[in-house]
Amino acid sequence: MKKHYILLITFILLALTCLFFLRKEIFISPKEPLKPTSENVNQNINSDSDSAKSHYEAGLTLFANQSYEAAIVEFDKAIALDNFEADYYSKKAQAESNLGQQQQAIDTINEGLKYIPTSDLLNSRLDILQRDWIGKQEQ
Repeated sequence: MKKHYILLITFILLALTCLFFLRKEIFISPKEPLKPTSENVNQNINSDSDSAKSHYEAGLTLFANQSYEAAIVEFDKAIALDNFEADYYSKKAQAESNLGQQQQAIDTINEGLKYIPTSDLLNSRLDILQRDWIGKQEQ
């Protein structure tokens, strides 16, 4: 019976110790959440995981916060590391389009099509961009 009490007391002490060391993460929250910027997003990309996907994900975060210029920089880094991923070109072109850079967006898609000519995503994005661009030119 004494062994059960000793185990129970040990478990409780262990749980309290864990809570003591984790209390900062549990109970302290920032007054204002950080808005992602190119600098603090890049701090999350360490040298071991400096991959195209990590730059793409950083770009998506910036894109979601409407930081299109910074997102384009991250998408460029992703493309430089892996130029055979259609999503990288597509999202970069979408950011450029959101900035009103329609011709640059079309050029980005065409660059991607040099490496991935059979990409349905890039071909459909190009059709949409060209239709929108021609429509704006005629107005």
